[in-house]
Amino acid sequence: MGRKLDLGLRESILTLEAGSDTAPSSVKPRGSPKLRTPGLVAAIEKDLSGPNPLTRSALSLKYGVSATTIANVISQDLEGKVRKKCRVHALLNKQAKQRMDRGPRFLRYINGRKWKNVVTTDEAWVYLIDVNGIRKIHYEFRVEWSPESWTNFWKESHPKGVLFVVGVCSCGKTAIRFVKPGAKINSEHYIQHVLKPLFKNDIRKLFSGQLINKVVFHHDSAPAHSSGITQEWLRNSGIKFIPKEQWMGNSPDLAPMDFCVNGLFKWKLFDQAATTVASLDRVMR
Repeated sequence: MGRKLDLGLRESILTLEAGSDTAPSSVKPRGSPKLRTPGLVAAIEKDLSGPNPLTRSALSLKYGVSATTIANVISQDLEGKVRKKCRVHALLNKQAKQRMDRGPRFLRYINGRKWKNVVTTDEAWVYLIDVNGIRKIHYEFRVEWSPESWTNFWKESHPKGVLFVVGVCSCGKTAIRFVKPGAKINSEHYIQHVLKPLFKNDIRKLFSGQLINKVVFHHDSAPAHSSGITQEWLRNSGIKFIPKEQWMGNSPDLAPMDFCVNGLFKWKLFDQAATTVASLDRVMR
């Protein structure tokens, strides 16, 4: 009896094993889903191989698959990673030639460790919309309505603000000098109210003793800076300066006031409270 039971159990096991090839299975085979075919992967790689690739949404519509499938093809099949482009200044042919011509001469002022002797200045505006913690965004949650004061960002055509001049160097910063409202920024004003006190007080404090002989002054090519009157005054000042004929325009890496310091200064002022030009002047000091 025991032998017959053993043979019957063995036959049952063999029957199940024989039918396993055709029996339906609830376990899905491992590997890439059927939608991610070699043809789709190759097509997506072609669409993405260029300076301006299609978006994932565009690829999803083009091939009739989900955005998740597109994302998996990019990250898993192609092992691709998104890289942001670097923002650069576009140069005209004339500007490119100017940089090639002036570059070697300009490098003589900053190569080695000479850059530590350069004092660079610039003018900039700070407006009332740059303070008081005013941001250009707000959040809405679920179905709650935001008050109108949140949803609007008031932009004035001629906002009230303060024009100031400041400089930086490896030894520190100069004093902040404010331009009076309505003042005409011409060569005479620039020399009397900016250059003279800057050269007499600030630069001599930052570079004491014999270091004053190594100082090189830099400013951009604004009309009041590059005029013949200003250039002549600088030549007679006793301080070396970078003449307009050797300054390279469209050079964010060489103009730290424009492309770094002024932005940091405004960021520091963001949470300051000011409702009038006079109070803005006070918080800037």
